[in-house]
Amino acid sequence: MKLMPRSDVRLPPPLVWQLPTLCLTAVAGAGLMLGRPAPHASATTVVGLALMAAVTFACGVVPWTALARRWQALMPLTSMVAVALMEIDTVEVMPSVVLLGLFPALWLVFEFGRTGTALAVFSVAALQYVDYLRDPYLPATSVAWAQAVMPLMVAVSLCLGAQHVTERLREKGKVMAEQAALLESTLELAHDRLLLVQAILDSVDAAIVGYDEDGEVILENSSAHALAARAGRD
Repeated sequence: MKLMPRSDVRLPPPLVWQLPTLCLTAVAGAGLMLGRPAPHASATTVVGLALMAAVTFACGVVPWTALARRWQALMPLTSMVAVALMEIDTVEVMPSVVLLGLFPALWLVFEFGRTGTALAVFSVAALQYVDYLRDPYLPATSVAWAQAVMPLMVAVSLCLGAQHVTERLREKGKVMAEQAALLESTLELAHDRLLLVQAILDSVDAAIVGYDEDGEVILENSSAHALAARAGRD
């Protein structure tokens, strides 16, 4: 059987982050469009779906890695805007639509450091309370206040926890890079010393051969190599 060569084609990092959001959006959009007894798809929902598709297309075709970081952050922020548009008229029918902002928030946290974490917290808060734009009111009881505040606190805690994990991973990555650089420097030094030893041995007018405990040749100079060649031996 002939094995197929491995493909080196990789998706752009922005597209990798955006695809899960697009898949969840497609599920939510299908549920809204096929809802019974009547489809639940307002103008803002349609605009949000279209904006999410446009963001995904841009993630796949625009060379974002060649642009400044602040421009790259536009993608998850735009996805948040798309989720907010879909949420305005659908949150009562499908409360889980708020979860569409999960991956853009994590994208901001993991890729854009503390600034991204601050943007993620602000975006999550905006998604949590976007329903108040349509029907502004204040909770009347302590239970209602707790229900209003707790989801935001959980989301903020997740963002901060993810930011802490990201910093730890970056610190470990920096340490590993330093260790790799040190190892490479040590190997280069050992190679240079080996070349120096070989040059010294080759300058000696005598055959020098070194063997390991299994009788394998591990060191020889040019005189030994020439002598073995004349004797017809390896």
